[in-house]
Amino acid sequence: MTRIFMAAAALVIFTATAQAAPQININDQAGNTVLAKPGTKDIPALIDMVRGTDSFVRAQAQYVLTGMAKEALPAVHAALRERRCVPELIYILNGVKDESSAGVLAELLDIKDSDTLDTVKQALYAMGKEAVPYLFDALLDGSRRTPAAQVLATLKEPSWAEAIYPYLKDEDPAIRAAAAMVERSWLDLNAEGHMAALLTDTDAGTRRDAAEYFASLAQKTETPGKEKLLSDPDEQVRMSALKITTLNRDLRFADKFASMLKDDPSPGVRRLAAEALFRCVPAKAAPPLIGALKDPDETVALDAAARLGEMKAKEAKLPLIAMLTAKGKPSDEVVDGVSSALAEIGEPFDGKIFLPYVNWDNLYVVRGVFRAWEAVAVPEDIAIRDALLHYLTLSVDDRYKWRAQKLMDKLGWTGPKG
Repeated sequence: MTRIFMAAAALVIFTATAQAAPQININDQAGNTVLAKPGTKDIPALIDMVRGTDSFVRAQAQYVLTGMAKEALPAVHAALRERRCVPELIYILNGVKDESSAGVLAELLDIKDSDTLDTVKQALYAMGKEAVPYLFDALLDGSRRTPAAQVLATLKEPSWAEAIYPYLKDEDPAIRAAAAMVERSWLDLNAEGHMAALLTDTDAGTRRDAAEYFASLAQKTETPGKEKLLSDPDEQVRMSALKITTLNRDLRFADKFASMLKDDPSPGVRRLAAEALFRCVPAKAAPPLIGALKDPDETVALDAAARLGEMKAKEAKLPLIAMLTAKGKPSDEVVDGVSSALAEIGEPFDGKIFLPYVNWDNLYVVRGVFRAWEAVAVPEDIAIRDALLHYLTLSVDDRYKWRAQKLMDKLGWTGPKG
């Protein structure tokens, strides 16, 4: 009975509209009547029940208060300001959906408990445009500023687009930072002048949001000061700058991309620099990408390998092969990345280099080895033929012997069958 009643109450509470209080008795789990057919005079008692420890009574009280709708709101608002049982009281507001609740909810954005604060933010988001003016007011309050900006960022309301402009120019760096967070999400093209000014803000977080704003709009507007952004002390700003120049296919920064790929302390920046070289200046990309195959961060080296493969850079064949032995036993990812790149490049190589890896447990690695062999093998390629014969004769792993035999047959090579 308990679960059935609570499920029914949950269904009704979110669809309730203003109506007379439901004529029910509120009973505890033992079936004893706690409050008989409550009316508006019983609202204070119902509020206390919502705050109580008996979940069965609490669910019934929430149901009744939601049915009372606007008649119960003043008492619910007053109770919320006391900050006790906030989630339970917000549950009622979610069912009533009255715009007068927006201001009260906005007052609660300084709550410290993260779960309760999330409930408040979700309720404000559900209020939609009715919550927007209260959220703007909260941007001026340091204790509520960040959560207010987080909710505003999700409420892109065109009629309020220009209201954020004064906050983007505010003398208080914390207010500018909050406004930049909002505008980064709203992406109002008319705000580009204000956001351009924030690219040189003293606060790194503000610069990040401004740079990401321009990265999101890179194909619609020009970003000022790209060279300075590429040298920004904050790695997130540098990463956004690389995204911008890559999307713009900006050829002017080839040397800067190469320098960042070689020397930037951030692996994330180095990976994006490799992408920028590949996309913007492919004719000059091979030498720095080959250098990046020795990067201490494996993800950077693998990104460089993938780009060299896509470029079919023949000069990368030997440096790619060197990756297999550069750091002792290579990881699965390195073997797979090297084999994939060599398959794309299509240049003949000594097939025996992959023999140590065809018995590995990782099937993706083994498949990559065969893909590389199949991509370059020709009837005259004795090295790969000998590698396949070695595999067919000596390997105890039968998973890919059918594929090895198929390649042998295709190229007219003789070897063991069955």
